[in-house]
Formats: sequence, C-alpha cells, structure tokens
Amino acid sequence: VITAHYMSKQRKAPGRPGKTPPWTRGAKRGIGKALDAGSHVCFTISEGAVTESYYPREDNACLGESAFIITDGKKFYSDERKDAHHQIERIDNYSPGFIVANECKQGRYIIKKEIISDPLRNCLLQKVRFDAYGNNNLKLHQITIPRFPENAKLRRAYVQKLNGIEMLFAETNGLVVAVASSLAFDRRSV
Repeated sequence: VITAHYMSKQRKAPGRPGKTPPWTRGAKRGIGKALDAGSHVCFTISEGAVTESYYPREDNACLGESAFIITDGKKFYSDERKDAHHQIERIDNYSPGFIVANECKQGRYIIKKEIISDPLRNCLLQKVRFDAYGNNNLKLHQITIPRFPENAKLRRAYVQKLNGIEMLFAETNGLVVAVASSLAFDRRSV
C-alpha cells in the first residue's frame, strides 16, 4: 500500500484540468502478465509502447498508455508510436514479457525496452535505453495516461517523494497509479 502526503507547495498543472483520455487502439502486438500469484498486473503492447495496463483484474484498465516523445525543443518532434519502426519480440518462450526496439524513421534515435510485470509486486517495469545517435540535443519525454473505470473520476494527481524517490501519482476511489524513474525527472506535470 502506498501512502503519500501532499506537497506543501501546490502548483497548478499547465492545461489543467485536462481532458478525458480516449481509449487506445485495439490492435495489440502482445499481452503480458506475471506468472507468479504475487502480481495482479497485466499489460498490452501496440505500436512499440504499453497501450494498457490492468489491475487488479483483467477487466479493470488503470493505465491507458505509457510512451515516449523525443524532441530537441526547437524543430524536431517525434512520437515513438507513430514516427518509429517497431520491433517487438517476446523475451523468451517462457516469459510473458517483451523486448521492444523503436527506431526513428528519420534515423535520429533508437529506444530499446524490456517490459515485464513484476512477479512479486503489483508493478509494471520498463527497462529503457535511449540512444540519440550522438545528438545530445534530443531529450526523452515520458507520457503516461492513467485510465480509471468509466464511472470513476480522477480524484487527485500530484508529485511526491516516497522513500527519497520523486514519483507522479494519479488516484481515484482507492486505486493509485504511480510513475517512478531510476533517473530523476528534469521536469514533470500531472
């Protein structure tokens, strides 16, 4: 159970309150779920990104998408889902996880991911490697879209440090989606 305290300095997110996210595409390239009973998270993949994650049951979507945008902050903008060639493979014949490689159609970057459900915790893990092919001006931006049941409304979204790690949270009716990174976020908005 994650318990979080609100930040003492509240700031308003740009573009707030946002809009209801559309459902993601139905054409899936893979589905993954931990084989251990310690995890109740499953996920789907399409167009080189996680397109849905379900918890605590397979009929309860809590994440709409988790993908990356790549930009130099000036002229170059690339969405890995649309602007890259995707190679999606299973980790092996026995593991319900995937290795994904998204290579920019313009040849400017490659993103490699290993995606699994943690077998012991209710957690989706992505090991991400970003290679900008020597272009240090390109920056990686993560887009995570929470998706709660149709009758549930987003109650809160906030940034909070937990055990020294800054995390992004979205919460409704006791269900919490949290995003963390082993590298600190330069900027963030929820």
